[in-house]
Order: sequence, then C-alpha cells, then structure tokens
Amino acid sequence: CYHEQDLGGILAAFREQRRCYVARLEALPAEAFAMTSLHPRLNQPMRLCDILLFQVEHDRHHLMRIDELKILWKVT
Repeated sequence: CYHEQDLGGILAAFREQRRCYVARLEALPAEAFAMTSLHPRLNQPMRLCDILLFQVEHDRHHLMRIDELKILWKVT
C-alpha cells in the first residue's frame, strides 16, 4: 500500500520505471509510432504516439496530485 511507503521512495521508483520505459521507446524504429492498435477501454484505434500522450496526461494528473499532497503535508 502506498500510504505506508516513504514518498521519496515512491517517486524514485516512478522515475526509474519511467526511465526504463523511455529507453524501450527510444529503441523502437520511428515508424512504430505511427502504427495503430485498439485501445481496450476506449475501444478506439490509436497510434502509439497517441497512446503515449494519453499516458503522459494520466501520469501528469497523478504528479500534480502528489504536489498538492506535499503542500498539504508540508513535505519537501
């Protein structure tokens, strides 16, 4: 459960997972980003670059919420 973990550790793990994910994406050929696949929840065809933007916006939402909580908890 995240509530029982140190915030610094959670954020460090997030950064490391994101670093590995970006490294995998950087290894893909450029044409892979134009390929399409059906998004399972939205039931819409999406290009890889669209799915990545969707994911970035989702992560941004969570990071903004973390910043709000850090202010409330006076965590640096």
